[in-house]
Amino acid sequence: MHWINYFAMGRHQRVFSKDTSTEAGFTLTEVLVVVLLIGIIAAIAAPGWLGYANRQRINRTRSDLQQVLQQAQSQAQQRQAQRVVTFDEALGSPAVSVSSTTGVAGVRTELGEQAERLKLEATSTTLTFDYRGAVDVDGSDIPFVIKVVPEDGSSVERCVVITTLLGSMRSADGDGCDPNEYGDVDTGK
Repeated sequence: MHWINYFAMGRHQRVFSKDTSTEAGFTLTEVLVVVLLIGIIAAIAAPGWLGYANRQRINRTRSDLQQVLQQAQSQAQQRQAQRVVTFDEALGSPAVSVSSTTGVAGVRTELGEQAERLKLEATSTTLTFDYRGAVDVDGSDIPFVIKVVPEDGSSVERCVVITTLLGSMRSADGDGCDPNEYGDVDTGK
């Protein structure tokens, strides 16, 4: 095109014409197919992910519970004085309190991060470690089982089991949380 013709056509007209009938992009059908595929994949993956996240919360709470119990047992041995662990079995955020005597409010520790909608179920509401760190209970409370369970009643069950009067602890899940799994314990009484 010549310069003269450009100025003659005016400023509002195109100098070069292009065919604009082909536009780049996606059709509505393509977008809908992609959105549908993403929805299907999310529907398949979501229950597995939620189950995994729930198991991790329960495992973290059980780990914190076992750590608090071991610290209470260790403090009883080091200070040569009893330690009483009280379990808060209410729904919400599971917690335990550790004190030096029964009936006295002790240091309250909330267990687990984001542990709402979990609860503790224990053989008894209190557990006492004597000055040697041994479990100070009558023989009927051994094994002493503290379960961490979700409030929705799902089958995920984790626990800490104190299997001997000497205070041996172990983590368990499922059937390992059943006190009858450990048979009769000889208490020496």
